[in-house]
Amino acid sequence: MSSRYRNQHTAPSALGAFCGGLLAGLIGSAAQSLFFRATKSLAPNAPSEAFQPPPDERNVSSATEKVARRSVEGLARRGPLRHPNAASQAVHFAFGSAWGGLYGLWAATRGSTQPAKRGAAFGIAVWAASDNLLLPAFRLAGWPWRYPLKTHAYAAAAHMIYGATVAATFGLVDELTDAAPRRLTFSSRARQRQRLVARIVDLSHLRGRSRAKERLGLLQRSAA
Repeated sequence: MSSRYRNQHTAPSALGAFCGGLLAGLIGSAAQSLFFRATKSLAPNAPSEAFQPPPDERNVSSATEKVARRSVEGLARRGPLRHPNAASQAVHFAFGSAWGGLYGLWAATRGSTQPAKRGAAFGIAVWAASDNLLLPAFRLAGWPWRYPLKTHAYAAAAHMIYGATVAATFGLVDELTDAAPRRLTFSSRARQRQRLVARIVDLSHLRGRSRAKERLGLLQRSAA
């Protein structure tokens, strides 16, 4: 393959970048869940005075479960939440996928340089916006100055894992979707070359026949 085609890269459309980011966000959320599970014994406990939840949510441990309960019981008014663990995971993956979609739109305009650094920076940005702004604003957690440094470090590390996985997955999806039309282009060029060779062969046969007819005519005229 020539370097001209090997270095060629087609930027994804906005919809393609967003869908690729959604998928990357799901994979990143799964990686973050694995990080939480693998480091469960190392996770620092938040101080009890850092956040006082509303009275009806004091027995709910995670912010994602609180969002699920508020959505099902408060907004949809569908009664008590029957499967809190599954609903909590659904919120976790939906939230991570949504951030991934935003990453896809942003990364599509930046090219493919230094995805690891970009992913880590994206993870820190998600941590800063979600854990330190959105969660306290919606009374899902305390404000950042109420937590010790080790709690912030652990959360930031988890989000860096998430961001790096999102960047790596989005880059892979971008390469695969970019290679598909390139393969089609090469195959179409190969078909065009085959057709051209076939036409050349046909023309050579026609020329040979015409020359044979001319020679036969000359022989007939000379014999007459």
